[in-house]
Amino acid sequence: MSLPLVDLLPVTATSIDLAPHEQEIAWRLASRLMNRRGDYLLSGQYYRGEQPVPSLNISVPPELESLRAIMGWGGSAVDAVSERLSLQGVILNGRTEVDDELLEYFQSSNLDAESSLVHEDSMIYGNGYVLIGADEDGEPVITGESPLNMVGYVDRRTGIVTCAYQSYLDVDPASHTYGRQRATLYLPESTTHMTSDSGGWAVIDRDEHPESAEYGCSVVAFPNSPSTGERWGRSEIAPAWRNCMNRAARTMVELEVMREFHIIQKIIWLGATEKAFQDSDGNYKTVWESYADFMPMIEADAEGKTPEVKVVEGQSPDGLLKIIDSEARLMSGYTGLNPQNMGIINTGNPVSGDSIRMADQRLKARTDRKATANGNGWIRVARWCYLIQGQDRPELRRAEIDWGPTGIPTPAADSDAISKQTAAQIIPPRSATAQARLGYSAIERNNLDEEFRQADAQKLIEAVTARLNTAVTGSAPPPTGEGDRNEPTGPDAAAR
Repeated sequence: MSLPLVDLLPVTATSIDLAPHEQEIAWRLASRLMNRRGDYLLSGQYYRGEQPVPSLNISVPPELESLRAIMGWGGSAVDAVSERLSLQGVILNGRTEVDDELLEYFQSSNLDAESSLVHEDSMIYGNGYVLIGADEDGEPVITGESPLNMVGYVDRRTGIVTCAYQSYLDVDPASHTYGRQRATLYLPESTTHMTSDSGGWAVIDRDEHPESAEYGCSVVAFPNSPSTGERWGRSEIAPAWRNCMNRAARTMVELEVMREFHIIQKIIWLGATEKAFQDSDGNYKTVWESYADFMPMIEADAEGKTPEVKVVEGQSPDGLLKIIDSEARLMSGYTGLNPQNMGIINTGNPVSGDSIRMADQRLKARTDRKATANGNGWIRVARWCYLIQGQDRPELRRAEIDWGPTGIPTPAADSDAISKQTAAQIIPPRSATAQARLGYSAIERNNLDEEFRQADAQKLIEAVTARLNTAVTGSAPPPTGEGDRNEPTGPDAAAR
């Protein structure tokens, strides 16, 4: 759920209704959230291509300093990975299909769309959050939360969130706290909801849940590209990306200036009198009228002198275009995007599925790595779906997430490979793993299993019916697909 930002986040986001240790935790987390927000907002600007690009004050006139170029390379590089992270469900150890109950929980919370928002937040800002709650009936409700509004601490050993804090502006017109800032402190044993009140904070609700304290808070963090020294994660839009985008944006601005002043040809009239730029009534013509009317009809003056026209050709933009092309090539190398996606070259369609996979290998490897890291987070989300109901499923510790295909689909090549593996008895026919390799989603695989069961049942019915007919008539039925099914069988048929 995306919540509105506040212009200034108070550091002292505490209340006298909180215990002393709770006040200290809230103060520390609120301070951390405020300190990181500047970096997060800048990362978001680079994602949208709206980052402030400092001018070098060399080739752009001061009057044109307001010109800005938007380079969408950062967003394209992030979206190229996040678009491939398609959450299908949870597969338990020893099973080949996704868990139906968890799939129902995920679909009721619209995780088909919500999960992509979490993945994008994680890659843009360096971290994403998922909050697991319960509705009026006790069923789990899963929502993605923005790191611009939320902060938490993750235990390195267990990976659980030990404490979290969220602050946002209530903009719901039907809410009794409309227009006021809200805050929530998540601790293992309690969840406290607060609202701003006369310059301070007042507790409006408190939920005690000591039975799940050993599992931490019902908040799951999704750090992006963490390291042993930086478990918190970092933005996918690396400094090298940002520097490359800044250089390309400055070059694009210079190209804009060049288009207005240097690319167009310039016409110089030597010896033209003032009267040449006036109409028959003595009024001055516009610049365009002078260019369109005067140029085709240059006549000599009373002394027989004809104005001399000189044309200064415009400068070629090829130099600046080559700079932009080189920056695009660097960005392609940094991000793993194909040159075609960066607009550098267009060689047409590759000749084979292997060529497609080789060209896409770097981007697919990036996506697979993100899938592995984010899969751990979604398994924790799945477990919390039961913890908030007072239950636990220990088998989820060995479960894994079923992702959609992370590479470019090559149906013909994939089908040929699966057929050969099936013929060699490496995988069994109708294998769920093979269906997943072919790109079928979890729901589609379940539908295929049901269709196979119906087809097998129909074949069994037909076989039993044929055997009964044989027992009654005393002769075997014709092979399937041969002869007329309406022809009589038995002794009468033989006599004919």
